[in-house]
Amino acid sequence: MIEHLDGVGDADACLARLAASRGELLSILAVLSDDQFVWRPDQEVWSAGMIAHHIGMVEKGTARIVRMLGVASQRGTQLQVQVPQGRRREDGRMIAPASVTPPADAARRDIMDLLSISRMELLQAIGEHRSDLEGAATMDHPFYGPLTGLGWLRMITVHEEWHVEQLRRVQETAPSH
Repeated sequence: MIEHLDGVGDADACLARLAASRGELLSILAVLSDDQFVWRPDQEVWSAGMIAHHIGMVEKGTARIVRMLGVASQRGTQLQVQVPQGRRREDGRMIAPASVTPPADAARRDIMDLLSISRMELLQAIGEHRSDLEGAATMDHPFYGPLTGLGWLRMITVHEEWHVEQLRRVQETAPSH
């Protein structure tokens, strides 16, 4: 379950947790065979590759949002972006919005490249707007509502950690070939 975002910590704590979770993520992906990387127990469950792709997509979007919020905070303005309310499964788990739902057929190399690029972009955005992370500007998240730049950084931290746990379960249940 995703923890309440306020308990995640400051930017330094988030960056430390992101570094640790990315290390775990890459370690898990490195030991999966190509068959295990794309294996899905059924069509309702994402493969390890799809989970990794989703992580990269969300992180890339978060980097863009942190930049936009940083600029808005510097200008003393707010972002006017319509964000549809998030949907949940019957068991309460969040359903990824279509914009960050990964295709099932992306190439492993492309997914790995996306993870590298998205992390670089996130770190650059944080570096450029570190002093603005707790500015007045907010942007709605589909599930958490209005978040500052720090709120988005906290969200991406727990998001990746949750999906690393999901990847561990995939790794444990994927058939060995």
